[in-house]
Amino acid sequence: MMLQKIEHESSKWELNESVDIIRFINCLAIKMTCIALFGNDFMKESGKCPYANEENNIDNISLPEAISNTSCDLEQNYEYPISKLLPGINEKNLGHPYKRDKKNIKEIQKFLSNYLKSKGTLKDGSHHKFTQITEDQAVGDYLNVIDATNSTLDIGIASCLFRLKQNPHVQERLVEELKTCGITSAINDKSLTTAMLSECDYLTYVIKEVLRMDPPSVYSSPYMTYEEVEICGIKIPSKTKMAINFAGCHYNSDQWHEPTKFIPERFDPTSEYFLKPGTDDVRDPLAFIPFSTGKRSCPGMPFALTEIKVYLSFLISKFDYSIKPEMFSNPNVRFEQDSGFELDIKITKK
Repeated sequence: MMLQKIEHESSKWELNESVDIIRFINCLAIKMTCIALFGNDFMKESGKCPYANEENNIDNISLPEAISNTSCDLEQNYEYPISKLLPGINEKNLGHPYKRDKKNIKEIQKFLSNYLKSKGTLKDGSHHKFTQITEDQAVGDYLNVIDATNSTLDIGIASCLFRLKQNPHVQERLVEELKTCGITSAINDKSLTTAMLSECDYLTYVIKEVLRMDPPSVYSSPYMTYEEVEICGIKIPSKTKMAINFAGCHYNSDQWHEPTKFIPERFDPTSEYFLKPGTDDVRDPLAFIPFSTGKRSCPGMPFALTEIKVYLSFLISKFDYSIKPEMFSNPNVRFEQDSGFELDIKITKK
């Protein structure tokens, strides 16, 4: 299904066309998550959701498109200068475009609630007599799952495409590895399986290295200490809010050889880069935690990684692309949540 969806959506691209890959993958990922949650017929059965566009006119579009558009609106509007100067305007939805954002969110919630009721998944009042989850909480949980998946996938694919063009020798090897593992031919004849993807080790190494250098989130969700604790010699009082710095772990020179360089082989157990610098010891398991760890780790990690493997394999097998040179001359380019960077790829070969 993943392969069918990206093949169908990308078939609309024209040669030399510029594609906003983050927006493209964002909408595609939302569609796939909705299908995974609600079934293969969701796109046909769910109908159209009202969405207020920039001119405040109503467009009737699919739920995934409405969620994708609203998500992009929220991110862009948060970056408005007025939002930085007067954050309360955004937080309290005062004035345009914040009122429009609030209206679109309510329409999405209403639309999803009505759909779930029509399928018998949701009833008025409490969602379940044992858990006592309210209607709003149930809808909110569904939307959180949808948002978590797409916000990881779109920037993950953008990072992969950017890092591969930045390191052409890695892209060349990956293309050859996909051919050797039979993935390229399986994509062409639509016989690709998750087992094939799992057997292509270099594909896994590349994706892990991308997630190391560009973790989807720089920090974890906040934690709170219940009692005074000591971490690395630093005493932290009780009831202190804390967060894990994923990027700090991923660029720790005590754990990684040349951490600012893109080296997929560092995830190959047979490579010298697999060990901690200057030792025969393997890295600490917590040196690489792009999806967090423990009880608070991302439950959607296997699904997200499978999607990244499918979409990345398809894109570099079917297309060649270029990226504006100025993107590579900027050392600060990163694709992560709220980074503000966009990635337009120009299709140079189909």
